[in-house]
Amino acid sequence: MWIKTIHGYKVADGKNIPLYQYQHENNRVKIVECAYNTWQVHVTSNNRIVYKGYAAKQEFASLNEAFKDAEKWNTQMDKVIREAFERYKATGIVKPILHEGGNAFSDVGTIHISEIEPTLHWMEKEFSMSNLSDRVLGSVGKSEYSGDIDVAVDPSKTDMKELAVMLRTKLGDQSVTGVAGNVSVRVPIAHYDKTKDGRQPRTGFVQVDFLPGEPGWMKTFYHSPGDQSKYKGVHRNLALAGLASLLGAKSTKELDDFDRPISTVRWSWGVKNALVKVKKTSRKNKQTGKYVRAQDTEILGEPVRDPKKVAHILFKGKAGPEALGSLETIIDAVKKTYSKQEQDSAYKQIAQSFANANGNLIDGFEFPKEIEQYVSRA
Repeated sequence: MWIKTIHGYKVADGKNIPLYQYQHENNRVKIVECAYNTWQVHVTSNNRIVYKGYAAKQEFASLNEAFKDAEKWNTQMDKVIREAFERYKATGIVKPILHEGGNAFSDVGTIHISEIEPTLHWMEKEFSMSNLSDRVLGSVGKSEYSGDIDVAVDPSKTDMKELAVMLRTKLGDQSVTGVAGNVSVRVPIAHYDKTKDGRQPRTGFVQVDFLPGEPGWMKTFYHSPGDQSKYKGVHRNLALAGLASLLGAKSTKELDDFDRPISTVRWSWGVKNALVKVKKTSRKNKQTGKYVRAQDTEILGEPVRDPKKVAHILFKGKAGPEALGSLETIIDAVKKTYSKQEQDSAYKQIAQSFANANGNLIDGFEFPKEIEQYVSRA
């Protein structure tokens, strides 16, 4: 049962738009409509926020389109969040499924490191694929247990739609789904060992996500140190993104309605364009004359994907690609590269990146003292 209340209003197109809050009767999940294209999601446990993040909806050409979409979301809200919450209760993990889709199947669980190679070999034989072991991403094979398996698929060699059709033919519609260009499948774990119960749930099935992208670059971006670090691969990625955003940034003094510079030129780190210099420019709504939240992005120059060149740019030639490996190695490289004032700015930005992503990246982690001083905990 969801309780829907109005918690405020936002002016758009000269009209007052009600902003809604959805609170589940168990008081553990709350969704707040921050604007007509953004949701803020909270999940709490023992009166502490264990997940806090933003789910951006699409932008709309008109207010009428926004209202139509809101009506659709009102009817979908219960099902979508119920699935998210059930997954949280079962695994203790909450992904922003309003944005990313989360775990696509209700009966998948973790896979033990000893089961990964047999499962990949089964997939190669069953799906007529090759070299899957060379294309796995993240912490797969580096940690004792993995929540799923991510595999890079080169879109220049494999059509994702054709891949989905083939997988549906092999596994059935109930075991295949597609989210934002990715294809997720539910497969049986080969040589499943019921005695391996170190990380629940264990169901005998695991989710495999096929992600389009050049495998070499995907392995660089989705690299995870596994058990060699106290922190997740996403901590490492957000740290790199935060560091890149400060590198050589040049901004106008004039600010928009959201207290951002009207124009900023800086480096950006992301899966699509790797490390690339971009220009962010604020723009106004033609009808109201007010600045909109979304900024225009112009890519300046060619993306940098070579780990050696990435490290050379981020750390000014004072550290090699090994510095990109984990949060700990990034901090060490920052110390070697930047002045004390620049280091403090970097640590503050990294902590802010964690907070902006979601509470799961802060709660339960004790960060190095350089970053911990800037971490805001619920």
